[in-house]
Amino acid sequence: IVFPKAGGGRIEQADAHRKRREYEQAEAIYRSLSLAFPDDPEIWWNILLCEYGIEYIEEGNRRVPTINRMKYDSIYAQTEYQTLISLADGAQKAIYEKAASEIEDLQKRLQEIIANEKEYDVFISFKDKNDETGERTDDSVLAQNIYEALTEAGYRVFFSRITLKRAIAQEFDPKIYAALSRASMMILVGCTKEHI
Repeated sequence: IVFPKAGGGRIEQADAHRKRREYEQAEAIYRSLSLAFPDDPEIWWNILLCEYGIEYIEEGNRRVPTINRMKYDSIYAQTEYQTLISLADGAQKAIYEKAASEIEDLQKRLQEIIANEKEYDVFISFKDKNDETGERTDDSVLAQNIYEALTEAGYRVFFSRITLKRAIAQEFDPKIYAALSRASMMILVGCTKEHI
């Protein structure tokens, strides 16, 4: 990733929002920076990363994109992409084109996953692990009891702890999105205000 030439403090603030998956807040900052620095391709790239909810994870010795916000439009059709490609120099352009190609391929694979995902009667939403200790939450235990009772009663239930057991990391968000959008009902299980 090429680092931006200008707006350092604001870029760091926007990056922090993006890392917390607060894409709207991050995008708003990047867009304000694009008004001040319209010739900086990295700002336009960061806007795209927010629109698609792109985060990179380490997989072996390479960084792999993950999509946290499903869009059905091609990344190549986005005005921001066309703008950054027109502004980038040769080396930057090659980096952006390669990254966009990876995102485009991933997006197509994820759309296939969504199209083939089954429908559910109930989607159970809950906080699985404590952020500090990594231990399973009371929410998760209660949600599993609900899952087991509903499944036993014959309902098709999406419960990520079990339903996503065999999915790879890149498939988590699309499968969750597909299940949530196709479920007839959602049950939110929360034992603390913070988890809700």
